Amino acid sequence: MTQGRQEYIFAFVNKNSKVRVAVAGASGYVGAELLRYLAGHPQVEVVACLAHSQQGQRLTDLFPNLVGFYDDVVLAGTEYPEGTWYEAL
Repeated sequence: MTQGRQEYIFAFVNKNSKVRVAVAGASGYVGAELLRYLAGHPQVEVVACLAHSQQGQRLTDLFPNLVGFYDDVVLAGTEYPEGTWYEAL
């Protein structure tokens, strides 16, 4: 059983629009795999990649397999006060 609060967000989207996504934990294995899956999704736009331990690093320096998808992405920190990270989008 996990501790803490879990939030689930469900989006119902028009076929012609894109869902804007922020990935927290983007410097970890699961975050990188999620970004890999999202890179090929036609209805998703990744607008932020957040990381605690690797902030300031280029995403493609950590994960060369993402070159061509996220070339200009620099990992942002996760110092946002609770409940306010989405305001950065």
